Formats: sequence, structure tokens, C-alpha cells
Amino acid sequence: MRLNQTQSRSAFSLVEVMTAVSLLGLLVGSLYSSWAAIARSTHSGKEAAANVQRERVALREVAESLGAAVLVADGEDRYQLIGDSLHGQSRLSLVQHLPGDRPGRNRQFFRRVTFSVEPSADGSEWQLVRREAPVIRALENPPPAPRVLARRVRHFRVEYLADTGRWQADWKTPDVLPRRARIRIGLGVGAETRVREVTLRAIGFAHGGTPPKRVVNAKQFEESGFPAEELKRHVFVIDKSGSMRRRDVGDQRMTVAKQALLNTLAGMEEDQEFYILFFNNSTDAMPVPQMLNATPGNVAVIKAWIESQKPSGGTSPSSALVQAFEQEPDVIWLLSDGEFSRRVHNLAGDLNANRAVRINPLGFGNKWYFGSRSLRQLAEEHGGAFTLVTP
Repeated sequence: MRLNQTQSRSAFSLVEVMTAVSLLGLLVGSLYSSWAAIARSTHSGKEAAANVQRERVALREVAESLGAAVLVADGEDRYQLIGDSLHGQSRLSLVQHLPGDRPGRNRQFFRRVTFSVEPSADGSEWQLVRREAPVIRALENPPPAPRVLARRVRHFRVEYLADTGRWQADWKTPDVLPRRARIRIGLGVGAETRVREVTLRAIGFAHGGTPPKRVVNAKQFEESGFPAEELKRHVFVIDKSGSMRRRDVGDQRMTVAKQALLNTLAGMEEDQEFYILFFNNSTDAMPVPQMLNATPGNVAVIKAWIESQKPSGGTSPSSALVQAFEQEPDVIWLLSDGEFSRRVHNLAGDLNANRAVRINPLGFGNKWYFGSRSLRQLAEEHGGAFTLVTP
């Protein structure tokens, strides 16, 4: 009898192995595709959420800057709000008045802030960049570095509502702020455009009227001092240039000025405060960093320093004016026998753009010369009174 024996296989055939490997590859590929799709979806969601947040931050910063825009009607364009285009996108440039509580800033300090869309360093994307610089560049060097508010900017548009009731893409009207502004921003491909409207407060500052003029002779000025003011914080800015050596007022102009200053300090109330700066080509400030109360002791300490001042050099009051405003005075007394350039007037206008500080100039003159025209103009521009000192 013949027996049929079945032999068991101890291995898979090559075809079976290849089939199994293919199925495993398909499974792994399917799992990877699913994971990659989930990862891409998660990344896209995070990127979209991040873009939304960036858009909100950028919109808020541009809107807050527009809402704080100021306008100074000084007949020049340094304070003008400018809206135009750069690289096919909007560009906005305006002036802001910094609040007094910001560290390191003068309370009358103004800065020009500019928003523009610019290419990144490697040219791979467009960025919304904020730049700022002092209106008077000499007061801060170097200006702060530009700051990137948003990346991958698809579009940035600012429109302005004119008095006609129409929205317009550009704004270049001098001495006028638009009633409202509309900001549009979109980041990334296919991103939703966000829109925000802002009402401009149209904070404006302008020059004052014609000041009164007081005429005193040198002897009277020397004895009675600077005209009385009931304000608390006083800064005296005194010319000590070479021309102050002239003796056309009975004694040297410088001697008359110093004696008038000492008599003024002696007559002040003790709760009033003072600070003194002498200037020629440079500035010699009182040898203390801040104002002093007008006590007899403080006046006695400063007397020797005042008497040591000698006339020499030219007439350059710019640095003295900057230091004067740093003391945050109520009134500045500016005594000089010279004429100042337009640059000095511009500097004073920038430092005192909101006209919070009164400037009372004093000048030497006679019946043929009615004192420095620039001093009289400073009084007019800053709500002060010009005093003419005659022989």
C-alpha cells in the first residue's frame, strides 16, 4: 500500500514576500500621508492664528499712532501728515507728541513716525516696518532702530477721509489733518483682509499774538531785575558773548545783566525755583543738575559762579535752549544783544510746540535800535513779553 505524505513549507515564496512588503509599504505610506496632512493642517491653523494676531497688533499700533497725530501750524512742513505709496503699498508718516512720563524724553519732545512696507534683508518677503526719529535730529543720535511689525505682508493700505466725504489714497495737505483714516492689512497667501477705522483728534498748536513790550533803562533794570512773574519754575538764559563787553549802558552790558540777575534771585519767594545758563559758542550751566529753591543760602552759593562769568566768543543759544527746556520750567528768561538765525526759532518751536512754556526775551537797544528782531519774534511765538533795556 502506498502512502501520500504531505510536506510542510518552511518559508514564503519570493512572490509572497514581495506582496507583503508592498502591502506594508502602502500601509506605512498611508499612515505617513495621514500624519503629514494632520501636521500640515495643524501648522496652517497655527500660522493662520499667528497671522491674525500679527494683523491685530499691527492694526492697533498704526491706529494708535494715527489717533495720537499732532499738527503744528508753523508755516513749514516738518509736522505735516504724509500719506503716499512705496513699492505699490501705502506709506504713512506723521508726528507724535511723546507723553512726559516716558523716561529719557523731554515733555515737549516730538517724533516723526513712519510706517512702510519694505523687503526683508534676504528679499524673500515683504515686511511692515515702523521707524521713528526726532523732529530735531540733533537731539538724539542715533535714532532708534526700525522695528518689524509684521512679516509676509500681502497688502497694506491707508485711506483718508477728506472734507468732501470721499476716501482717498494719498494725503499731502499741509497744516490739515484728515477727519478719519481707514487701515487695511493682510498677511500671508489667501489671508483675510482686516480693516480698522480711526478718528483723528486733530490736536493742533499755533503761534500766539503780538506781545506787549516793556522799556526800561539800564539803571532801572540793574536795580529791579527781571520783570516780576508769579510762576514757580524759572530758567535764566544769559548771553555772555564778546559783544556783552560794550559799555553803552553805563557799564558793561554783562555787568548790568549779572547784577540784575542777582537782584532778581534775591527778590524771589523761597518756594520759587531757578536755574541759570550762560552761553556764547558753548553753554555754561549752573553747577548743580537741577533747579534750586530761591532761598538766601542757595542764592549765596550761586552768586560767586554768576560773578565769575566773563564775556567772550560768539552767540549760539541752541544748546542752552535745549538744556533750559530739560528743566521743565514755567518761564524762560532769555537775555541777549544778538540776532538769532531761523534755526534757533525752529529749535525753540520744536522744544515748545505745545506752548506750555512762556519765553520772555530781553534785549539791549536805544532810540534808534529797538532791540533784536528775533527776540521780539520769540516773545510773539511763545506767549511772552519782550523787554527793551536802553542806556
